Amino acid sequence: MSLENKKNNKYLSILSSIGIVIGLLVAIYGIAVSILLQKVNKEILVETGASIDASIVAGDSPFVRVKSDLSSINTSVPATYKISISCLGLPMDFFLKVRDTIPPTGEAIPQNVYAYHIPPADQIVKNVSDCSGVVEVRYQKNPDLSQEGHYDIPVVLSDLYGNSTTIIVPFDVTVDNMPPEIIGAKNIDYYIGDNLILLDGIKVVDNIDQEPKIEVDISELDIDKPGIYPITYVVSDEYGNIGRLKVSVTVKKKPDHYYEPETVYKIAQKYYDEIIDNDNLSETEKVDRIFKWARKNIKYTGDKKKYTWTHAAYKGFSTLKGDCYNYYACCKALLDIAGIENEYVYGVGEGNKFHCWNLVKIDGEWWHCDACPSSRHSGYWIKKTDAELDPRFPPVTAGLPPRATKSSN
Repeated sequence: MSLENKKNNKYLSILSSIGIVIGLLVAIYGIAVSILLQKVNKEILVETGASIDASIVAGDSPFVRVKSDLSSINTSVPATYKISISCLGLPMDFFLKVRDTIPPTGEAIPQNVYAYHIPPADQIVKNVSDCSGVVEVRYQKNPDLSQEGHYDIPVVLSDLYGNSTTIIVPFDVTVDNMPPEIIGAKNIDYYIGDNLILLDGIKVVDNIDQEPKIEVDISELDIDKPGIYPITYVVSDEYGNIGRLKVSVTVKKKPDHYYEPETVYKIAQKYYDEIIDNDNLSETEKVDRIFKWARKNIKYTGDKKKYTWTHAAYKGFSTLKGDCYNYYACCKALLDIAGIENEYVYGVGEGNKFHCWNLVKIDGEWWHCDACPSSRHSGYWIKKTDAELDPRFPPVTAGLPPRATKSSN
């Protein structure tokens, strides 16, 4: 073998050794990268609202670096983000998935309801919470609350991302057997040819139904023939409870010197606007002003001609003169305009002497009020009990509502 060939073989042997070393290094590098990648999360799932840092991708390896800016990732909203990393200089991409997998939470509010009364689902659960910020609250199915008893009703809480939880709400159901109540109904005096108003001043209240119905049975009433006729107010609620109240309508021919109520109220309104100049007055203040005005402005004169209260009021307002009946009638008209309930009351003394005045409902109680002067007082009286009245004219109380018994003084 020539010297030249020996040199070439030597160079080939060196190159071969270098190649083997390089191959071993490449193999070692590949193995190292493979081992490191096994420690790197290939699919990264985090819960909504969680905090993140490089360790969720690289673990504790010093050879893996996160190239993406993790601080820009908003984990409060579910989304998918691409994450770039470097493993021993080798670039790779992974995906960070922010997911909401936690169902909403809430607490049941035990319910005591009447049959058929189904409250909105979102009103029977409290402290509802979810990281999504939006929770739908619904009944699992429409509850049947038609019968009395105890029921455990499932209510479902669902968030925007399909997570849901079921809460059991206890219901105790009571059947409503109480009919609505009729307030303000009373016997009616009607003059043939007038407008017959049957619902004026009447209220219907129910323990549950906010809009109970009312009808009036007038099948026995003849408004063209004098007489006393029964009419019946019939009220009902949404549960089928029915209440009835019978009163009478006394139909009369119009007497001489008759004035329709509308005519009296029209003339009284002018005085009322002067007397009541402040809508914020209490009932007591309004009553006091009305009776004070009547006492101050109407001059007492004897008047034996008694027709109707509308005639007496019209005469009292027009002439500013009259006796106790005129005082009563003028005050009645003003009280009616004010929307304050009032009744007629009278007393009969020795020698059939007669006196009348107003019974007025003030702040829920009935009181005697009198604008007419007498030998017992030169002014006017309001808010008097039976015991505080002029003993010469004991009141005829038959048919009157219960009066206040404790003095207002």
